[in-house]
Amino acid sequence: MIRIVAYFHLMIVCSNSMFAHGDQKKQNDSTLLTITTGIEKIELDNEDQLFELNLTDISSEVTLDNIEGDGSNFERLELSNRIIRTINFRNIKAKVIRLENCVIDEIIIGVDSEVDSLFLNGSEIKSLVIRNSHMNYVSLQESKALNQFFLQGKIGLNSIDFRSFNVKDTASFIDFSEIESVPGKDTIFLFFEGANFRKLEMNYKHFSLAFPDNHNNDHVRVTYLKLLEFFNASGQKNNYKKLFKEYKLFETEAESKTIWSYLFGYWLPDFWWGFGLEKYKVVYNTLGLYLVCSFIALFFLRKLNDAYGLVSLKKKLHPLGYTYYSLVYMGILFFGLKFEVSNLQFDKYISLFILITYTAGLVCVAYLANLVITI
Repeated sequence: MIRIVAYFHLMIVCSNSMFAHGDQKKQNDSTLLTITTGIEKIELDNEDQLFELNLTDISSEVTLDNIEGDGSNFERLELSNRIIRTINFRNIKAKVIRLENCVIDEIIIGVDSEVDSLFLNGSEIKSLVIRNSHMNYVSLQESKALNQFFLQGKIGLNSIDFRSFNVKDTASFIDFSEIESVPGKDTIFLFFEGANFRKLEMNYKHFSLAFPDNHNNDHVRVTYLKLLEFFNASGQKNNYKKLFKEYKLFETEAESKTIWSYLFGYWLPDFWWGFGLEKYKVVYNTLGLYLVCSFIALFFLRKLNDAYGLVSLKKKLHPLGYTYYSLVYMGILFFGLKFEVSNLQFDKYISLFILITYTAGLVCVAYLANLVITI
């Protein structure tokens, strides 16, 4: 292996129409060109490292046919205002790859690659595939075109920035539905503020929306509502549910960050029936609340019946008898629609428990009726 100025395995393939040595033209369709003037090819072994790659010596009018890295380890790769046909990185380690305002046919990053930051701001890209790789940050801010974007396999990724992403091509397709979570990185944060999508497929359980620290609440609200509308229109019900809960949490915290606002504005509606999106929870929670009240009634069933008589109790009852009558008593009180206040014998704590239980039962019955009506 010949080492020439650089320190990792990298090949830059450019169109030969732009280059010639002296008066002799190249005869092949493409020519391996050099990073520095006068050298045609760089091929370095996997043990080498490159601190920084600088292509300023190559004219910006040159089309780079192919950039490949296999087992490469480098600090930075920066290109701007370039036309690039193919970028294919496998098992690379890099801190920064910056390809801004470029026109690129295909980018493939895969096979356990590790990249801290990938910047593709303002670029036009036909296909971007990230497969079985670890990354901290991917930026597609103000991208002008992106026909295809795939995340596939085990992806360890912290965030993707789509801010001001406005691809108007109706053929544009973003598919994040084939990823597998990586331990320690269960959530990928998406910056979607000002973004505009046509086709977006994902399993949103791996994702969550994120916003800058200095965000405007109105802009955040618009971002949530736009994506919710998209999920709803495209029939992505599970994605809609998870995003809607995120939106309700944002609204709750935007209004007040007290524990009470969180408890009654977010946690309780979510726990009780998932903000109306998971109405089946009403059945489980109603049954659970009824059983809890019946269990409490076991300890003072006779006092309850003396204060508000609903069943006939024998003087002596077997423990199973107490359980049975407790369930019967609470069933009548909890699910009964009629309550005779005149029959209630006042006892400070017992009467309060009876009234609270009856009220809770009315609320549960109302929710159950709503569930039956809307099925």
